[in-house]
Amino acid sequence: MKKLVCIAFAVAILVSGVFAQSLLDNSYYQRSRELKALANAAFEDGDYDAAADYAAQAEEYARLSDQYVDKMVALDRADRTMATAQEKMAWADSTGAGANHPESFETAIGAMEASEASYGEEDYETAASWAETVTSLIDEMYDAEKTRALEAKAAANDRMAWALEKMIGETYPAEYAAAGDEMTAAESTFVEEKFGESVGHSEAVLAALANAVEFTPFPASYVVRHIPGRADCLWRIAEYPFVYGNPLKWKVLYDANRRTFRDPANPDLIFPGQTILIPSLSGETRTGSYDPSLKYAVFE
Repeated sequence: MKKLVCIAFAVAILVSGVFAQSLLDNSYYQRSRELKALANAAFEDGDYDAAADYAAQAEEYARLSDQYVDKMVALDRADRTMATAQEKMAWADSTGAGANHPESFETAIGAMEASEASYGEEDYETAASWAETVTSLIDEMYDAEKTRALEAKAAANDRMAWALEKMIGETYPAEYAAAGDEMTAAESTFVEEKFGESVGHSEAVLAALANAVEFTPFPASYVVRHIPGRADCLWRIAEYPFVYGNPLKWKVLYDANRRTFRDPANPDLIFPGQTILIPSLSGETRTGSYDPSLKYAVFE
């Protein structure tokens, strides 16, 4: 009876597709296949000693192929994990996250250096492990920075909503415009994952509106009052800070109200109880009649 020759011929591959196929093209694997073919041919010819010798060599080359494949798989993993770690390190450095978390960032730098050193020694498993440590540390920074930016942005949004509701744009136009620009910048930098910059812009929103206080909207009309020693006139009404803050604007009031005057040709002839309409001079919102018990903004 012919002697049965068993040849162990397996490659432990944990990857698939083109990469897996390329690993099978290694010289150890190809030589193992050649030796297996020789072992089979010798076995068929009855040269069992030669068949056993070829089979032993085939097994050794298969073992070397497995080692090679394991090494290449580890190399691929190290390449991928280190590339990810390097990208995250670059993000932390460029966005200031590293400066905000100095201890974690220093630890991440040390882990990155250890990963690169292991890679240089072809210890790819250790290199990948250190790279994953870097990724974990930076991800924790990322989450902390994102949370901080979200909280800052929420506070800025609340302040902007308040400013909109109270029509702060009418009473503090420059500050409101600046806050709007900063809010837009806070949103855009957040989307770009520049969380530190986003926090800065959100804080700038609060700073821009820090001195803004709620005022009643400018009045749209004024009822002429009897003020002993200082009688109302269009000149003095125009000078009120809640009207135009400028007596030279009296003609604006005259032109808007002359048809209601007892003598339309005489701008000086106004009487207590008479309603004077106050046109919007520069697009400001005006509503209601002047109430001396309310606090109004100063027209500028």
